[in-house]
Amino acid sequence: RTFKKAINRVIESYLEETKDLDVIPYIVHAQNEQTRDYVVKRLKAEDASIESILSIPLTPAVGAHGGPGAVGLGYIEKSAL
Repeated sequence: RTFKKAINRVIESYLEETKDLDVIPYIVHAQNEQTRDYVVKRLKAEDASIESILSIPLTPAVGAHGGPGAVGLGYIEKSAL
Protein backbone atom coordinates (compact mmCIF):
# COMPACT_ATOMS: atom_id res chain seq x y z
CA ARG A 1 0.00 0.00 0.00
CA THR A 2 1.03 3.54 -0.57
CA PHE A 3 0.81 6.17 2.18
CA LYS A 4 -2.15 7.84 0.45
CA LYS A 5 -4.04 4.54 0.15
CA ALA A 6 -3.38 3.88 3.83
CA ILE A 7 -4.69 7.34 4.79
CA ASN A 8 -7.80 6.81 2.65
CA ARG A 9 -8.43 3.48 4.39
CA VAL A 10 -8.07 5.17 7.80
CA ILE A 11 -10.64 7.77 6.72
CA GLU A 12 -13.02 5.04 5.51
CA SER A 13 -12.64 3.15 8.79
CA TYR A 14 -13.28 6.32 10.77
CA LEU A 15 -16.46 7.08 8.79
CA GLU A 16 -17.74 3.51 9.19
CA GLU A 17 -17.04 3.45 12.92
CA THR A 18 -18.55 6.87 13.71
CA LYS A 19 -21.56 6.66 11.37
CA ASP A 20 -24.25 6.87 14.07
CA LEU A 21 -22.20 8.42 16.87
CA ASP A 22 -21.97 11.99 18.13
CA VAL A 23 -18.21 12.53 18.24
CA ILE A 24 -15.45 15.11 18.40
CA PRO A 25 -12.90 14.16 15.71
CA TYR A 26 -9.19 14.85 16.07
CA ILE A 27 -6.01 14.42 14.07
CA VAL A 28 -2.57 13.96 15.59
CA HIS A 29 0.46 14.43 13.40
CA ALA A 30 4.24 14.80 13.38
CA GLN A 31 4.65 18.01 11.37
CA ASN A 32 2.56 16.70 8.50
CA GLU A 33 0.26 19.61 7.74
CA GLN A 34 -0.29 18.55 4.12
CA THR A 35 -1.80 15.19 5.08
CA ARG A 36 -3.70 16.79 7.97
CA ASP A 37 -5.31 19.25 5.55
CA TYR A 38 -6.17 16.41 3.15
CA VAL A 39 -7.83 14.39 5.93
CA VAL A 40 -9.82 17.42 7.14
CA LYS A 41 -11.01 18.17 3.61
CA ARG A 42 -12.05 14.55 2.98
CA LEU A 43 -13.85 14.17 6.30
CA LYS A 44 -15.83 17.37 5.86
CA ALA A 45 -16.73 16.38 2.28
CA GLU A 46 -17.94 12.93 3.41
CA ASP A 47 -19.77 14.04 6.57
CA ALA A 48 -21.53 17.41 6.47
CA SER A 49 -22.23 17.23 10.22
CA ILE A 50 -18.52 17.75 11.01
CA GLU A 51 -18.05 21.37 11.99
CA SER A 52 -14.48 21.27 13.23
CA ILE A 53 -11.66 18.81 13.71
CA LEU A 54 -9.08 19.21 16.45
CA SER A 55 -5.49 19.24 15.19
CA ILE A 56 -2.92 18.12 17.74
CA PRO A 57 0.83 17.93 17.14
CA LEU A 58 2.47 14.75 18.41
CA THR A 59 4.83 15.21 21.33
CA PRO A 60 8.53 14.67 20.59
CA ALA A 61 8.55 11.34 22.48
CA VAL A 62 5.60 9.92 20.53
CA GLY A 63 6.80 11.50 17.28
CA ALA A 64 10.16 9.76 17.69
CA HIS A 65 8.39 6.39 17.70
CA GLY A 66 5.97 7.22 14.89
CA GLY A 67 8.56 8.95 12.77
CA PRO A 68 8.43 12.11 10.69
CA GLY A 69 5.11 12.60 8.96
CA ALA A 70 3.15 10.22 11.20
CA VAL A 71 -0.59 10.87 11.23
CA GLY A 72 -3.38 9.51 13.39
CA LEU A 73 -7.13 10.00 13.30
CA GLY A 74 -9.37 9.50 16.29
CA TYR A 75 -12.49 10.64 18.05
CA ILE A 76 -14.02 11.20 21.46
CA GLU A 77 -17.64 10.22 21.98
CA LYS A 78 -19.51 13.21 23.38
CA SER A 79 -21.52 10.90 25.64
CA ALA A 80 -18.23 9.94 27.36
CA LEU A 81 -17.55 13.54 28.42
